[in-house]
Amino acid sequence: PYVPEALGAFTRPISTDNQEAQAYFDQGIQLKYSFGVTEAVRSFREAQNLDPDNAFCYWGEAWSWGSYLNRKMNQKNAPHAYAAIQKALERINANTPPVEQALIQAMSVRYVEEFDPETQTEQDTAYAEAMRKVYESFPDDLDVGTLYAEALFLLEPRRGYREIEDPDVQRIHQVLEQILAVDLKHPGAGHLYIHATESTSRPEKALTVAEVLGDLIPGASHMNHMPSHIFNEVGMWGKSVRANIQAWHTDQRAKQGSAFAIYSGHNLHMLLYSASYDGQGAIAIQAARDNVATYTDTGSSENREKARALHLLTLIRFGRFSDILEIRERPKNAIYGGVWDFAQGYALLRTGETDFASVYLKLLKNTANSDHKAKFRGHSIQHLLGTLSGILEGEILRKENNLDGAIAALELAVTTEDSMTYDEPEPLPSVS
Repeated sequence: PYVPEALGAFTRPISTDNQEAQAYFDQGIQLKYSFGVTEAVRSFREAQNLDPDNAFCYWGEAWSWGSYLNRKMNQKNAPHAYAAIQKALERINANTPPVEQALIQAMSVRYVEEFDPETQTEQDTAYAEAMRKVYESFPDDLDVGTLYAEALFLLEPRRGYREIEDPDVQRIHQVLEQILAVDLKHPGAGHLYIHATESTSRPEKALTVAEVLGDLIPGASHMNHMPSHIFNEVGMWGKSVRANIQAWHTDQRAKQGSAFAIYSGHNLHMLLYSASYDGQGAIAIQAARDNVATYTDTGSSENREKARALHLLTLIRFGRFSDILEIRERPKNAIYGGVWDFAQGYALLRTGETDFASVYLKLLKNTANSDHKAKFRGHSIQHLLGTLSGILEGEILRKENNLDGAIAALELAVTTEDSMTYDEPEPLPSVS
C-alpha cells in the first residue's frame, strides 16, 4: 500500500503523467534510500502497474534488487534485477528524459543473465565507471551523485576502520559533501555519508547530517535510527537513545500498517547499547527483553540465541545477577553458549560463589581457545570469548586479592578486544 504518513517531503519527478505512479515511485526511492529494499521493490512494481510503459519505474526495481551496503547481490535476487533492467531498456523512447536514459544504460552493465558471485566485482566496477560518466554528464543532479557515491562505496570493504586520508574514501566523501552542501536534507546522501564517516577518525564530520536525518522519512525506522551511528561515535549517548526509541516506535506503528519496519532487531541492539553507556538501565534492559521477544516467534534460532546473549550482557552491566542465574537454558551456538558461561560465572562470582565461577571460567576458556569457526557479525569466537574470559579471570583474581594477576588478565582482555575490527554497535556493548 501507499503510506503517505510514513513518507517525507523528498521527491524524484519522473517522466509520467500518472500521479499515483509518481507517488509510488517516490515511496520506492525513499524506502530504498532507507534500506527498506523489499518494500521498495513492491512500491516500484506498483508504479509499473499504474504506468506500465514508463522505463524508469523498472529501473527503480532493478536498483532495489541489487547490492547495497548491507547485502551483496545473490543468486535469488539476480534474475529479478536482470529482468527488471531489461524491461527498462525495452521501454526507453523519445519521451524518456536523457538522465533517465543514462541511468538505465548504466544500470544495465551491473547485471548479467547468468549470475556468478565470483565475477560480481567485475560488474560492480563496470557499474561504478558507468555511473562516473553519468555523474560527469549530470553533475547537478543530486540523485545521480548519490547513486555514484553508492556505486563507489560498494567497491570498498563493508566493515572495518576507514583511513580518512585514503583517496577512495576521500572521493566518496567529496561526492557526498557536494550534494549535502546543496541539500543537507537529501536522505540518500545523508544516509551514505554517515556510513562513510562513522568508522573514520573524523565521525564528527557527519554530526550536522545526523541532527536532521532521523526525521526526513519519519515512517522508515532504519532512517530514524541512522543518526545514532554518529551520536555513539562522538559520545552523545542520550541522543542515540532517543533516535533508537524513535525507530522502535516506528517499528510498532508498522504493525498497524502506518510505517515501515526496517532492521527492528538492529534498532533494539543499538538501543540497549547506547542506553547501557548512558546509564539508562531500565531502557537498556527493556530493549534487551524486547529484542528477545522479537525473535521468540520468528527468525532463526541463531538470532534468538544472539538476542538472549545480549540480554545477559545487559543484565551484567546493571548488576542484575539474580536475574542472570534464573536463565538456565544454555544456547547451543558456541559463541552464545560461551557468553552464557561468562554470564553465569560472573553472576556467581558477584553472589559469593567463587569456586563455581572458576568452573565456568574453565568452560569459557576451553571454548575461547578452540579452533571453532563460529562468528558473530564477522568477529571470531577467539576474539569475543577471549575478551570475556579475560574479564572473568581478572575479576576472579581480583576477588582473591591477586592484583598483579588480575591486571595481567584484564590487560590481555583489552588487547584482545582492541584487535577486533570496527563494528556498530560494538560486539560486546555492555561489558566494554
